[in-house]
Amino acid sequence: MLREILIIVIKKFIHQLASPKTYFYQVDRLYPWLLYISLFIYLFAIIWGLLFTPKDFVQGHSYRIIYFHVPASFVAQSLYAAMAMSSAVFLIWRVKLAAYLARSIAPIGAMVTFIALVSGSIWGIPTWGTWWEWDARITSTLILFIMYLGLISLHNSFNNFDKADKLLAYLAIIGFIQIPIIKKSVDWWSSLHQPASITISDKPSIDPSMLYPLFMSMIGFAGLVACLVILSSKVQIYIREKNKKNKRAEDYSVGLALKEQGINLTHTDLLSTPDPNTAKQNQSVCIDAIIKEHKITTHYVTPETMKAIYGSINT
Repeated sequence: MLREILIIVIKKFIHQLASPKTYFYQVDRLYPWLLYISLFIYLFAIIWGLLFTPKDFVQGHSYRIIYFHVPASFVAQSLYAAMAMSSAVFLIWRVKLAAYLARSIAPIGAMVTFIALVSGSIWGIPTWGTWWEWDARITSTLILFIMYLGLISLHNSFNNFDKADKLLAYLAIIGFIQIPIIKKSVDWWSSLHQPASITISDKPSIDPSMLYPLFMSMIGFAGLVACLVILSSKVQIYIREKNKKNKRAEDYSVGLALKEQGINLTHTDLLSTPDPNTAKQNQSVCIDAIIKEHKITTHYVTPETMKAIYGSINT
C-alpha cells in the first residue's frame, strides 16, 4: 500500500514539475539563492585550500590543484548520471521537460569534463613528469568527454526534435556504463592515477585539514554547475517553445494556402478513401503542390500539420 502511494506521489510530482511554466517558476525562485550560496562556499573553500592548508609531504604544493580537479571530475560523472536519469524519466513517463533537461546537461557536462582533463594534465606535469599518459582513468574520462560531444552533435543533426530526443535518451542510458568504468578503472587496470582517497566503506586517506575544504569545494562547484544547467535548460525550453510556435504558424500558412487555392479536400474525404495508399498519395500530392506553389519552407509534414490544414479548410 505504501509503495503504491509513493509511486502516485512521485508521478504527481514529476508531472507537475513537467510543466515549463511551473519549472520556470520554481527555478527562478531557487536560482539566486543557489548561485550566491554556492559561490560563497566555493570561494571560501578555494581560499582555504590554497592559502591555509598544509603542504603535502610527497607532492608539496602541487596537490592544491585537487580543489579544482576533484570537484570537476566528480561533477562531470554526476552530470552524466543526471542526464541518464532524465532520459529514463522521459522514456518511461513521456515527460518532455526531462528530454529538455537531458539535452541541456550535455554541453555543461562536456565543459566540466574538459576542465577535469585539463586540470588533471596540469597536475600530472609535476607528479608524473608528463602532461598526458594513456592511463586507464584519464583515457576513460576522455571517452566520457567524447561521449558528451557525440550526443550533442547527434542531437543537433536532426531537424525532428522528437526523434533526436528519443535517440539521445537511449544512447545516454546505454552510455551510463562508462561511469562505473571510470570509477573502477584504477582498481581494474594498472594505473598511474592514485586510488580514491574518499570512499563510502573506508575512512578517508586524506588529512582532515585538507579534506574539509575539498568537501566544501565539491559542494560549491556542484551548486555553480547546477546554476549553469538551470540557465541551459531555460534556453533549451525557449528554443523548443519557439519551435512549436513556428510550427503552428507554418501549419496555419499551409492551411491558408490550401484555402486560397480552393482545395476542398478534407480529412474525412481521405479517411473514406477505400485504398489507404490512395489516401496517402492524395495527401502527398496535395501538400507538395501547395508547398511548391507558395514556396513554403518545411522539411516534413507531421500529422499535427495535416490536422491543422484540414481543420482550416473544412468550413
